[in-house]
Amino acid sequence: MPNNVNKSNETTDFSSNQELLNTINAWKAMLKVYGKNETLETLTAFNYKNSDIKLIADKLRLPKPSNRTSRKKLVLPSNKNTTAEVFISKDRLLDTINIWNAMLKVHGPTETLAALATFGYGKAVTKMITTNLQLPKSINRIAETEKIINASKSKKSTDFSSNQELLKTIDNFKEMLNTGELSKTLECLAELSYTPISIKLIMANLDSPEIKDRETITKKIIEANQTNIIANSDKNRDKLSSTQNNPQTRNNMKDYIYNTYIKPNTVENDLHNKSCIKNLTEKAINSVPSEPLSNTEKDKTSPQR
Repeated sequence: MPNNVNKSNETTDFSSNQELLNTINAWKAMLKVYGKNETLETLTAFNYKNSDIKLIADKLRLPKPSNRTSRKKLVLPSNKNTTAEVFISKDRLLDTINIWNAMLKVHGPTETLAALATFGYGKAVTKMITTNLQLPKSINRIAETEKIINASKSKKSTDFSSNQELLKTIDNFKEMLNTGELSKTLECLAELSYTPISIKLIMANLDSPEIKDRETITKKIIEANQTNIIANSDKNRDKLSSTQNNPQTRNNMKDYIYNTYIKPNTVENDLHNKSCIKNLTEKAINSVPSEPLSNTEKDKTSPQR
């Protein structure tokens, strides 16, 4: 690896030296908020390889890692319906932090922190996300994190069975946008009957020059979703949920979504419903809010760590 961050020949959880450096910086943010002992406890809860645990601990000048037998208990809350898993590299910690920072940029801290509480992350993951969010200095990160952890025990209502599925879904929509038209991507998003929180999170992470007013477009997509334009949307979502734990299906989710929701159907009712969504999404792209939201309404201040 370049820059000699990892000088050993052991295998690592990180795909590149840059990913490792960025991960170390993420843990530095954790250290700044929670101190050495709690940071070490949280670090050992992540299912990194022992060599990576030691490397990160050394870079942060933490005490030597000890017994890791309790790590799953720390990561996984008692709620059996949690989306949190033992958070290993495949779950892409840095990408998870980035998607929530994108949500924060569009919807502000109050709405973002409330949304975070519905995803059922465990303690370790929640702490890592909140310590790396670009929140205003006026927000007490520790207090807000405890609120999220406590709320997660009763408020979980996410569309996604795991964090990995959430990231893969956002990847799929980004790929659709990169290879097709914005209107068709929005049509697909409207057809999938996601909750408003999921739609806001996905939309916050889509980037296109055509997206000139993200909040208005997001609102239109949620409106299309809530009017149940697609008669069989709930059935289709159930079908997607029933296959999401199949690794082969998950790996081919892009093709599955494309073939199920984007590819034109010949059924008259489906064509009518698609036409309705097409009109709504085209209006969303071309629309502007009648009165822009104020900074107070958006609950935004200059983001600082």
